[in-house]
Amino acid sequence: MVVSKEGLGTMQLFVAIDMHMVFVYVFPLVLVAAYVALKLSGNNRRKRKNAEEQDYFASRYGSSVERMLEEYRGDRLELLSIRDSGRTGVLKAVMKLRTTDPVPLAIASEFVKRL
Repeated sequence: MVVSKEGLGTMQLFVAIDMHMVFVYVFPLVLVAAYVALKLSGNNRRKRKNAEEQDYFASRYGSSVERMLEEYRGDRLELLSIRDSGRTGVLKAVMKLRTTDPVPLAIASEFVKRL
């Protein structure tokens, strides 16, 4: 934006410079701050979810996959059929297990493989 000093009054010149400063310096800083805040809140949410899943697994099954294999109350035949259905069957079975029993991903994967 080209600003001519002769065409603008002193106040209009300061407003034009201030708006330029806002768009060049302030606006990108606000965007970066918002991005960092969203990333940090996402990490906290993910950490909290992982901790909740680990606590559930520890309290329900005593942190033991063998005990989970013995005490699981869900439909094993359904998980087996999903697991054996095709190339992505293991992943689908793990996701199905995690919707019914909120355990960590590694534990769910190990459980489905051992079925």
